[in-house]
Amino acid sequence: MIIKILLTVMKKMEVQLLINYKIKDILSGIKKSGSITETAQSLYISQPYVSKIIKEAEDELDIALLDRGSKHIQLSYAGQIYLEGLNSIDTQFSKLDTKMREIAQSQAGQISIGISESLGEEILPMIVPEFIKQYPNYQLNITELPSKQIEKAVIENQIDVYIGFNPPMNNQFVYRKMSENQLSLYTPQIDTSFPEEITDASQLLILNQQNFISISEEMVFGEIIKNFLSVNKLEPRHIIEVKNINTAISLANKGVGYAILPPQPNSKSAIPISKSLLKTDLIMAHRAIKNNTPEMIAFLKISQQEFHIDPDKQTIQGNTKRS
Repeated sequence: MIIKILLTVMKKMEVQLLINYKIKDILSGIKKSGSITETAQSLYISQPYVSKIIKEAEDELDIALLDRGSKHIQLSYAGQIYLEGLNSIDTQFSKLDTKMREIAQSQAGQISIGISESLGEEILPMIVPEFIKQYPNYQLNITELPSKQIEKAVIENQIDVYIGFNPPMNNQFVYRKMSENQLSLYTPQIDTSFPEEITDASQLLILNQQNFISISEEMVFGEIIKNFLSVNKLEPRHIIEVKNINTAISLANKGVGYAILPPQPNSKSAIPISKSLLKTDLIMAHRAIKNNTPEMIAFLKISQQEFHIDPDKQTIQGNTKRS
């Protein structure tokens, strides 16, 4: 539909430009030769037709375009300014026409991506450089907000694509699973009594009434952890709440409290939690009623490439009829 509208607008603009081209060529000819007759001959049209076009333009503008007081007809000051303007319009339209055709042929466009700041630091450097390299004419707009706000913006069609953790029970999205991520229990200090990997919720009972670093429920990740604690009847003492996962990791590494967060290399106080017990899916999602645009398909292609995903085997959830 958008492409049809663009092409319709272009056709209307082309009709108006044909009129402009006529008067532009005529004024250019008169400026060069100083003669209406010679201009008509050079353009292979009749002299009366040239005079008619000039008269119509002068009537419309309510100003004389020619100085007819001398032997050789010259452009008036207004005629010179008008010709300069028409030449400028011609140049601008040529650029606009090229741009519109690029968009119509999916060679140019824009895509808006919503992602939380924490994930943006990790994910965007993996995807954006290659996307820009392969699709230099596509404009990429990045919005970094708490994930719940991004979800809302996608649903309201303010953002094209959401990248983040899989929100529980949201049937307004079509999801593509990009990766399955393990989480870790961060402890205030190294505790050798813990197993090398936590495989059962009972091993987390130590959290009860202990200082705990929480992620705000404005973030999908925060909602995931809250649900996990609730289902397993774990009741830690929530002493601090943050929105940025990396901030939480830094606080946990300083021994502020326990936390359940993505693992970080070289963190000695982080104990892996089995994926069978708790995991997070990193997903790319758009509205279930929104078709994938060429720009979205291009971004998805690069993401699959960088995450080493076989498109034929990628897990898709939601209404896939329009995906």
